[in-house]
Amino acid sequence: NNLAIVYFENGDTTMARSYFEKALELRLKFKNFKAISESYYNLGDYYFYTSDTDKAIYWYTKSLDFSRKNNLKSETSDALIALAEVAKSINDYKGATIYLEQDQAIQNEISLQNSEDDDELSRLKEQIIRMEIEANVENAGIDSPEKGVAKLKWEWLVIGGLSIIVVFILLRRRKTA
Repeated sequence: NNLAIVYFENGDTTMARSYFEKALELRLKFKNFKAISESYYNLGDYYFYTSDTDKAIYWYTKSLDFSRKNNLKSETSDALIALAEVAKSINDYKGATIYLEQDQAIQNEISLQNSEDDDELSRLKEQIIRMEIEANVENAGIDSPEKGVAKLKWEWLVIGGLSIIVVFILLRRRKTA
């Protein structure tokens, strides 16, 4: 596909079309739906930019139908915008408007889906926070390793100090006895 684009950019449209078609064959073989839709779209672009609007409409429509069938919203939007461009180029402004209205509906669906995804992420974050809070409550009596070491050092100092006092008291009692 990239080779096709390079050939097209360099003006070799015959090699470009050949590579676009080879890319489509490979993508169909591997059943990569997004890539298949892109190949149909690229062939539409190829024909649009070589001024064959009938074939451009054919390939863009093929991309549109395939994208819709496979619920590829972004690719559906791309195909609708491309079809609107073709319609505009042949002075079919009513057709262009229809394609753009359909694209707007797809954009609304994409926004709604993104919003739902954001809401789901927020719910999951809240659930994680609640679980962390519950885990901290359950572990409230357990000190972290750093706190345990610090507490242990303080306790040993107190024990050591008390031991010295006890030894001192015992030594004093011996002397007085």
